[in-house]
Amino acid sequence: MLNPAALDGTLCEMHIYLFRYNPTLMKSKEKTLKERLLKYSALASATLAAVPTQAAVVYTDIQDVTLTSTTNHFIDLNNDGVDDFQIMWINFTSGRGGLLMPLGGNQALGTVYGTSSSYFYPKAMSFGNMVSANQTAWIGNGYQTLAGLGIYTSSGNIYYSGYYGNWFGATNKYLGLRFRIGTDWHYGWVRMDVGSTADFLTIKDFAFESVPNTAILAGDMGTTTGFNLAGLIGETGLCCTENILQVDTREHQLRGAVVEVHSINGQLVRQAVVEGNRLQLPLYDLRKGLYMAVLRSEEGVMSRKIVVE
Repeated sequence: MLNPAALDGTLCEMHIYLFRYNPTLMKSKEKTLKERLLKYSALASATLAAVPTQAAVVYTDIQDVTLTSTTNHFIDLNNDGVDDFQIMWINFTSGRGGLLMPLGGNQALGTVYGTSSSYFYPKAMSFGNMVSANQTAWIGNGYQTLAGLGIYTSSGNIYYSGYYGNWFGATNKYLGLRFRIGTDWHYGWVRMDVGSTADFLTIKDFAFESVPNTAILAGDMGTTTGFNLAGLIGETGLCCTENILQVDTREHQLRGAVVEVHSINGQLVRQAVVEGNRLQLPLYDLRKGLYMAVLRSEEGVMSRKIVVE
């Protein structure tokens, strides 16, 4: 494990913590629909006849952890006693900021910069964004800059040499993460704040999707979800019956409502505007399997796993 003190020195070039984009190809083990549903049922403690909306999301609330001095904080997404990610905070006279280190071959979702795709910065995702295999780019090597501020002094004056990363001034933004259990990827998020001048970083909570190789929405807390549409239109407001996706907003006229259907790896396969209070969206032509239906509006977000038979 890297000693934070070893990083002291001139940090005006925060690129020292970045690494060259070098993606690896991954083979996904094929599973039949029956195997997927049985595994989902076991993990969610539900029957196949009534696949729940959020039951497979495992949410962990923690007492907020605020980092302002050089230290390490570790994230164990599935609480199995094995750390999955390391968040490091550095604060020296020559620079300060936050770094992310995926552990054990795990990966973070971010953006690649540079003409040679050399620099990688984890994304600061918004509530309801998709975290899935379909997003790019996933990187698992080296220290990744969340928010890095290089500082140098001359003749007693402090000069700021540069801002690096996507997390400056972030409030309730989400890290998109994935980690392995056996040979399968599991997708999750961590919610954080970062000061506008990289003067602090606060870690608030995190969650992951227990169904292998299945997407999760940033901010989804499972049965304690902050997605407020479920409370407005009820759990049955979004459901699938005989391969028809049903949207019923009751008496509520949602503003800017759109329903989406995603494959479990996050690919958008169907989308429709919800006009009025009801919509029926046929899914007959989709391949049999497990999908994620997402209803979005100005009032909030609601998601449900559905089965096309």
